[in-house]
Amino acid sequence: MDLFWGIAAALWLVTGLWRLFGHVEKPTAYYLGNHWFQLKMSLFVLIVLLEIWPMLTLGRWRKALGTGAAPASLVTPAAGRRIAIIGHVQATLAMLMIFAAVAMARGYGM
Repeated sequence: MDLFWGIAAALWLVTGLWRLFGHVEKPTAYYLGNHWFQLKMSLFVLIVLLEIWPMLTLGRWRKALGTGAAPASLVTPAAGRRIAIIGHVQATLAMLMIFAAVAMARGYGM
């Protein structure tokens, strides 16, 4: 799932920057002055920040498993629960981003 979150974040970032600076639909000033856009970007940053610890942890686990370490010696139930909870929080924040995007698209927040 870590890979999918990374791909989703990259797609959100690339398409968002294209829409922000590409003048595809609305001028840049519309987005930067919109409260819903600011909320959406804040939620995006929060999702990325929440991903740092799980990403580093899973990377260490993958590396250790590649060198032959036993899974039971690496993965603790508490760490697994923490990663799962962070994933649920990120999914909730992503849904809130969608609501903010819809509000922004309908002209709210100016």
